[in-house]
Amino acid sequence: MAIEKPLLHAVVMCDYVHMDKSTRKFSLLGTFTGIQISTKFPAIYQPVGVFVMVSHWTSDQSLRFRVVYNLLEVVAESREIKVKKHPPSATVSFGLNLPPLPLPLPGHYAIQVLVDKEILHQFIFDAELVQQQGQQPAEEETP
Repeated sequence: MAIEKPLLHAVVMCDYVHMDKSTRKFSLLGTFTGIQISTKFPAIYQPVGVFVMVSHWTSDQSLRFRVVYNLLEVVAESREIKVKKHPPSATVSFGLNLPPLPLPLPGHYAIQVLVDKEILHQFIFDAELVQQQGQQPAEEETP
């Protein structure tokens, strides 16, 4: 019998994820849907947090986050988190603060949510070079 995949309710990128230990409530600071770099590429972006909410986690499975460039090149990956099964109607929330994120070039990136090494969802975002007001345009390095 095939294992039922969890149902995804939310994926949010932010600067920082905090969980209050007494209430188990999450606070997400600085939510965003893209990354703007004001220096040059390659770049390191930090901080980055990811919040995920799922239901139908009906068997013991593992969860992992992966960041990919152009949907192919893995640039960062979280540790594997083992999660025990829950009743189908229960929502399960995860918050993880990622290490500094290497961004080799401007373009399309995705945060992939993997369950037992299979992609459950991809949150696609862009990283772009922006000019600060009063600043000369930065020169991009080409590979």
